[in-house]
Formats: sequence, structure tokens, C-alpha cells
Amino acid sequence: MYTTALTDYCLESANASKIAAAQSGSNIDVVNNVPFADDDAKKDALLRYGANTTPTGINIYPKDFAGTDAIKAYLDAYNEGRPEAEQKRRREKEGYLQALQR
Repeated sequence: MYTTALTDYCLESANASKIAAAQSGSNIDVVNNVPFADDDAKKDALLRYGANTTPTGINIYPKDFAGTDAIKAYLDAYNEGRPEAEQKRRREKEGYLQALQR
């Protein structure tokens, strides 16, 4: 099992990397040497290179099918009546659900 300490180490290491520092100070993708099309493209690069450590999703591992159904119902209820931009998406894979932020 992974510990919080390992997660913290990985995030701090990525954030302190040379590529993260270079990308943070540039409006050009430091790997492709191409200007960003918009702010979202730069945010994606900062996330990809470790300069932005904001979580983008979680993995949920239900112990059985009843748990899977309960999680789906919970997320459906959470999303009900919310604008699409605020809804949590889910992607099901064998054995777990993935709740994604938009």
C-alpha cells in the first residue's frame, strides 16, 4: 500500500524538477517549443510536467457490486441539478470506478 509520505515525496519531487520550474516561467511549451493556444493548454502542461499538483480525480475500489451501485447512486445524486461544468464524471473499469473532476 502506498503511504501519504510517498505521495508527498513524488509531488514535491516533480514540483521541484527543472522542467516544472522552466514551464512555470514560460508561455511556450518547453518540450515542444510551441506557444500555448490558450490558458487551458498551459494549465495542462503545468499539470503534465509536475508544476501543478492539483488532483484531477480519484480511484474508488468497491468491495462488491452492491458497493459499485451505491457509489453510482451517490454520484448521480450529487450531479443532479448541477451545471455540467460542476458535475463529477465517472469512468468504470474492471474492478473500480474513477471519479473525475472537470
